[in-house]
Amino acid sequence: MTLRRGKRLGSLVGPSSTSYAVANSQEHLSFHANGLFWVFYTTDLTTGVYKTSLDGVNWSSPTTFREDLGSLGAAGFDLWFDGTYVHLAYVVGTTIYYRRGTPNADGTVTSSAEQTVVANVEGVTSLCVDSDGCPWIGYAGPRVPEPRYPSFVTKSSTSDGTWATQAAFPYALNRPLAYPRVVPLTGGMVYVVCGGHPLEAYTPFTYGRLWDGAAWGNEENPTARRGATGWARSIVAEGDDLHFVFQEAGTDLIYYVKRTYGVGWGSETILASGAFRSYPVLSIDDANNLYCFWAGAPMADYIYYLKYESGAWKPGVRWINETAEGMTRNSSLSGFYKEYGDYIGLVYLTGGYNVKFDKITLPPGAVPTPEPTPIVNTLISSGSRHTAGPEAGAIGTNQSFKQSRIVRHITYVPVVLVRA
Repeated sequence: MTLRRGKRLGSLVGPSSTSYAVANSQEHLSFHANGLFWVFYTTDLTTGVYKTSLDGVNWSSPTTFREDLGSLGAAGFDLWFDGTYVHLAYVVGTTIYYRRGTPNADGTVTSSAEQTVVANVEGVTSLCVDSDGCPWIGYAGPRVPEPRYPSFVTKSSTSDGTWATQAAFPYALNRPLAYPRVVPLTGGMVYVVCGGHPLEAYTPFTYGRLWDGAAWGNEENPTARRGATGWARSIVAEGDDLHFVFQEAGTDLIYYVKRTYGVGWGSETILASGAFRSYPVLSIDDANNLYCFWAGAPMADYIYYLKYESGAWKPGVRWINETAEGMTRNSSLSGFYKEYGDYIGLVYLTGGYNVKFDKITLPPGAVPTPEPTPIVNTLISSGSRHTAGPEAGAIGTNQSFKQSRIVRHITYVPVVLVRA
């Protein structure tokens, strides 16, 4: 882990009265557009708002986008920014609604009319827009009857801000309590990843499925490991390839794995040893460098990140110090999906539910940053909980997983201390 001296703090976006103001790591509730940073969150369990900032430090007054989100907080909505429009999907009562708008330089949003998507649902788990401009929504069905919270994906056949459910949708994933996340690829393709809570017998593992623009492919296993929860993960696309991070149940280790289009899922890399609910957030810049954020370990109330560039994970950075207020939950992080306006941003919660923001400013074109000077180099595997976890192995050891007959090769990211 890279440790830097310093006391960097995020800026206060605004207070909330709920720990669900920022719900989970697989959602992307912020972006940069028309010279402004935009952050969407909830001030309580039912009121959705957004704020804007020129500098990422000083924030506007809140603007309400919906007042009756059904007591789910930020778990009741998701957004997607496609570079022109901000798309919103949210639950009111038991119905999902969709709306598209243009974020303006004065901090307003010019929105199309609200569209009804589907009824008899529990919550929105993801929203994205494919390369044809058509919105996709992942969601959970009703709590009862059994099985609980059946998971679905639905798609609109239109790309003009209206919603017209495409034939053969909604599509049932047959994975209850699975929290599906939809990610756009190229050529109208998307990939759906889902997986439930490890204590639930329904979906203890992670599953994926490709939509090739016309039909669904076979179900896949990105990993044979069990996630800490169904949303303890984050995924981004690089063209038609996928980058996936998750926290493992039991060990709290944070893993990375890549899916190469036409080949499949590859070997796993251990990125970090996390703390309880250190759910990772993944972002990608315009040069296809990756940024993996997490909180709580190796030191409580700090936020860390690792950067992947030039084919390797670089030493980690101890980035934000929130020891004064404390993190509300290590899991309450939400990042930019990708680089917007030469920035990668992160939203998180501290103390008594304060919504905060910080950003990494990228050089134009995301030119690789200089290497830090290593002082100490050890391995994560040394003395970590991984040695006592299931299926543990040494560096360079191929491991077979009987559950899915997948063979994984596990690598480790070095722990490094550097001077600031």
